[in-house]
Amino acid sequence: KDSGSTNGTFLNHTKVESDMPLSSSDQIQLGDCLLQFALVDEAFELVPISSLSPDATQAGALSPTWEPEMPSYILKQPQAPFLRVLKQRKLFFALGSLLLLLGLFLFMEQKPKSPTERTIAEESKTKGALGRQADKTVDELAGITQVDREYILAKMQEAKDYYKNRQYGKAQLVVQEALRIAPNYKPALDLNAIIGQTFEDQSLETQKREAQKEEKKLEEEIQYHLSVALDYFNRQQWEKALEEYDKILELQPDLEEAQKRRQVVQEKLSGKAPASDEKPTVIAPQKPPYQKNLKNKQAEKLLAQGSQLAQEGKMKEALGTWRNVLRLEGLNPQYYAKAEQFITFTKEQMEQKYLPLITQAKVLIESKEYVKAKEILDGILKEYPTHPEAQAASERVTFALHGLAKKEYTEAIIDENVGRVDSAKEKFKWIVDRIPASDEYHQKAKNKLKKYE
Repeated sequence: KDSGSTNGTFLNHTKVESDMPLSSSDQIQLGDCLLQFALVDEAFELVPISSLSPDATQAGALSPTWEPEMPSYILKQPQAPFLRVLKQRKLFFALGSLLLLLGLFLFMEQKPKSPTERTIAEESKTKGALGRQADKTVDELAGITQVDREYILAKMQEAKDYYKNRQYGKAQLVVQEALRIAPNYKPALDLNAIIGQTFEDQSLETQKREAQKEEKKLEEEIQYHLSVALDYFNRQQWEKALEEYDKILELQPDLEEAQKRRQVVQEKLSGKAPASDEKPTVIAPQKPPYQKNLKNKQAEKLLAQGSQLAQEGKMKEALGTWRNVLRLEGLNPQYYAKAEQFITFTKEQMEQKYLPLITQAKVLIESKEYVKAKEILDGILKEYPTHPEAQAASERVTFALHGLAKKEYTEAIIDENVGRVDSAKEKFKWIVDRIPASDEYHQKAKNKLKKYE
């Protein structure tokens, strides 16, 4: 209890107003002096103590001292010889148990470890390695800002989620975005390598499936020609049957059935005299279909429209027009090549056009002026929605603004709770004006402002 000290007595940072229980490891503060109470031996018991009077302490004439007439703690002693004998037996029993456990331990060390124990040991090693890896991660990200560090860690988690959901393309894009900020970040490099290996495995599987499809398609085509050739053979139309068997042998030269049938047909043709009234079959050359000409003209028209839009500065509409050419089927290959060329050239022009703005936005991001950077990036994405650098920078800005919104909203709630309503309203208004509507704190702040209308 406090004995009337001038500045008060504090127990565990709580001012002592009345009698309070004292236990081991409690902290006692008297002015600038910080003490810690430690009960060394649980066998001791507390005995009554004496203290100075409050008047002596408050007067300041005497410094606080405490001199008990007897020791504050006394040791309980066994009162009967039986207890001393029992204590000695306990000592011998403890010593014997220790020796027994030591022998058992040595015996178990000589036995081979079970699979379960090996697994536990491996898991402990793995956990240790993961712990060291976490420390190394902190060191690798030590040279960047806190916002970039949080952004990288969030991107890594996003990439892992995409990878778990088998969205490997999105996972690779997200990891590469993290590597742009920290090129030597080992977890990102490892994950990028894993994704690349996954793509290679998928490519091999795709090639295998394509080969199986081609093989199946070839088999179906051979069966089709065999059935047609057999029909001609049964109707004794030897010329047409010979053509079909020739097609089959082009597809599969070692097909024994087709070889035998073709030999029979060849013999039939060699022993057959041409009839006088038979006329040689003349195959007229095929004319190019009219529909194909119409599509080519349509492609020419679309290419011209796209060029006109590009000259007027409507790059987005021009790209859409040229992409419509690529969607047409059955065109002359030169139209596809022209459309691809126009699209590539226009994209390069647009990237060069927005390069100064992208650079300015990056400088603002480094200066933590995220609101101004957001305005510039939104203007770029409005005209060029698929600009890769603008998209990546916009994601960084959105992440940083979310952190600012969370901070402002928390401070506004504190101001609101302590009665500083005007300050809270200003913070809510700042969130609504500066933070994107897609952010959760934008809507929360908007709802708060409605209460004060």
